[in-house]
Amino acid sequence: MFAGAGAAAIATAEHYVRLGVLREHIIMCDHKGVIYKGREGLDEFKQRFAIDTKARTLAEALQGADVFVGLSVAGIVTATCCRGWRRSP
Repeated sequence: MFAGAGAAAIATAEHYVRLGVLREHIIMCDHKGVIYKGREGLDEFKQRFAIDTKARTLAEALQGADVFVGLSVAGIVTATCCRGWRRSP
């Protein structure tokens, strides 16, 4: 789960893909929420990470997450967001 979808997040996510992570296993959020298939206004870089998911917010995307990569602004994740994380990835 990536918080942030700027140049650093896209480059890092692409590196994860080169390491073997399936693109469809990466959920990425920008300042408008989850990058999902069908969302309007995505540039070509974000479109590569658009996935089929019902999650629309950062908090929803974090539910059941195994990994969190924070490449966004400070303080974006609250204690409430962390409650749904998996205890043992």
